[in-house]
Amino acid sequence: MNAKRGYVPEDDKNFSKSALVTLRNASRHIRYLINEGYDLKQASTFVGNHFVLSERQRLAIVRSISTDEQLRLRKSKEKTSVTGEEVWIDGFNTVITLEVMLMYGKEASNRKQEIDRQHYTIPNQRPKDKHCGKI
Repeated sequence: MNAKRGYVPEDDKNFSKSALVTLRNASRHIRYLINEGYDLKQASTFVGNHFVLSERQRLAIVRSISTDEQLRLRKSKEKTSVTGEEVWIDGFNTVITLEVMLMYGKEASNRKQEIDRQHYTIPNQRPKDKHCGKI
């Protein structure tokens, strides 16, 4: 089971190793501009046009970039311990985390094998016949 949340086929090209080099470079440029006070949308459009980024690549950068001030503020709110404090957890993100954990954990593997047994033969239990799979 290989779930890719929000995946589209163009992602293989848009987020390949070579594309990531370009995205990091574009991110540096956008970060510089937003630190200088430029609007994020305008900066991403300007830099995205310069680097010929797809709309999906631009969106990925916009969703992952922050000004230095935003980063400092976020860092100042980090906790090293929550002992004795009330903690509120966003349930939606918890569901996503559990879904991924179960998908790649033992339970997901067991469930997949159960489904395989109902509908197919399990790959490692196929007969070792020399003609298996050949026409």
